[in-house]
Amino acid sequence: MKIIYFSISIIIVHIIFLFVPARNLSARDFDEQYSRARDAVYNQKMSPREIHLFISKGLKTIGSIPNEQEKLYWMARLDSLAGYMELHQTKDLKSAEVHFGKCMELVKKALEIGEFSEGYRLLSDTIGNLCMVKNKGYVIANGLKVVKYARKALKLNPQNAKAMILLASAEIYSPSIYGGKPQKGIQIMQEALEMPDLDKGDLFDIFSGIGTAYSRLKKYDKAKLYLTRSLELFPDNFYANEEIRNLD
Repeated sequence: MKIIYFSISIIIVHIIFLFVPARNLSARDFDEQYSRARDAVYNQKMSPREIHLFISKGLKTIGSIPNEQEKLYWMARLDSLAGYMELHQTKDLKSAEVHFGKCMELVKKALEIGEFSEGYRLLSDTIGNLCMVKNKGYVIANGLKVVKYARKALKLNPQNAKAMILLASAEIYSPSIYGGKPQKGIQIMQEALEMPDLDKGDLFDIFSGIGTAYSRLKKYDKAKLYLTRSLELFPDNFYANEEIRNLD
């Protein structure tokens, strides 16, 4: 059953794209706006229709960013956000694959202009997401690149918390047959928790990741503790709620 959250999400979309004039938009402006929309998606407060409306308006707004590399990067992040929604909310793996594929193309174009930490971080994240929707052949051929590009991101910026979280996630979510080590992932997540400038999404990824790791280790009390902490940030998040239900 699809639940449409019209009132909250429509307000969010209007705030995002009506209060900042497109001609004056900077990458920092869009970062703030994107974060609000991401929070709505993480908390299941935007329907598929509304997230696609957000992306359509976002693409028009991004057009005013003068720096081509930043423009490509933000276009890629919009497709990544849409892919997240399709993967975790609608469960439409084909649509998720399409969005993650577009994200991959855009971030690679951005990196062709010049290397930057967030570019490699997003490339790492996108490969990891594609591993969730593609076949085993893709996972075998590309899975190790998640760690490779996350490390590149950290080499360029040792304070890139999102890249650190990706290194931990590779250990937590990868099956043991592909080298996953949940205990190691917990240790890396705890290191990430000490990093500066963590946003709400980062904290959610850390707590839900640690909770998932403890679940894989069959330490269910600790798993529930951390998953509950993630739900304090986004109470309606489908993934964290599903993980907690699986513990019962």
